[in-house]
Amino acid sequence: MKEVSIVIRTWNCRDTLEACLMCLARQRFRDFEVIVVDSGSTDGTAEQAAREGVRLLRISRAEFSYGGALNRGFAVAESPMVGALSAHSLLLDPDALGRMAAALRTADDRVVGVFGCAVFDDALARHPTADAAPIRVTAADLRRRCNAGFSNSCSLLRRSFWQTFPFPSERCEDQVWASHFLTQGYATLQLPAVRYRYRLDRPARYYIRKHMLDLLTLYRLWPEAEWPRSELTNSSNVRYRLWCLFHWWRRSGWRWHRLNDEQKWFSANEMGLFLASARVRGGRGWWGVMASDVIRALGTSARRKGWFLPSTKWP
Repeated sequence: MKEVSIVIRTWNCRDTLEACLMCLARQRFRDFEVIVVDSGSTDGTAEQAAREGVRLLRISRAEFSYGGALNRGFAVAESPMVGALSAHSLLLDPDALGRMAAALRTADDRVVGVFGCAVFDDALARHPTADAAPIRVTAADLRRRCNAGFSNSCSLLRRSFWQTFPFPSERCEDQVWASHFLTQGYATLQLPAVRYRYRLDRPARYYIRKHMLDLLTLYRLWPEAEWPRSELTNSSNVRYRLWCLFHWWRRSGWRWHRLNDEQKWFSANEMGLFLASARVRGGRGWWGVMASDVIRALGTSARRKGWFLPSTKWP
């Protein structure tokens, strides 16, 4: 039996899965297995996983949910530590998985899991600060920012905790799972010494919709949390950020493919926040609120509003 089982959820991501598995094959820590849960891919993703020799589970697209796919993989794993890794997350540092396993192995029994830090630059992912201390995340951190508790883009957790409370099927399953334990006095560890390169290779609408739905889910689950409430309900701030985004996109020639991954992620997050804010403030009439925001943001002179384009905001 391996010490660690890594579960990767896939759907139509053959190329990124190949790169992800290649990075795992280069890890110096070798006491792990890989389980791929494919959700009805049609581009050869499942066949690519089979060629790589990993354990493959197939489910239909209709059966997919973020938490449900992980539960399928964890159910067949027997390792005491189980982990989630996005097919878009590349562990370019060969010691990344070993650091995660060591951190969880040596952590106190109040720690339910550990997770890494996403970056959008290859050099940052390859050369992390190895001696950076773990950041202990508690319920107080979740009350300030309700997406800070955990991330299944690159995580490792104790299987015994998952057995007592499997991942829910709704969106943001990692935050819901972590909050279940954090509110009982447990903690998670964020590891600055573990950086993974997150790749964005889907159309802009996919990421914009993802950010919008994630923000709406977080706001519905934790309306008392400072974030994202402070962002979604501040209409003047939303309009200013939309104005900035408009000018940054204009500078890029309105071409999604010309943006680097950090700019893509930032842009999608800003647009998702704009749409989510309109839904929160407008309810059923959110289309009218959205149109009003666009007109008031782009239809008036920036000088009259006192707005300026910050030089350090655009990644």
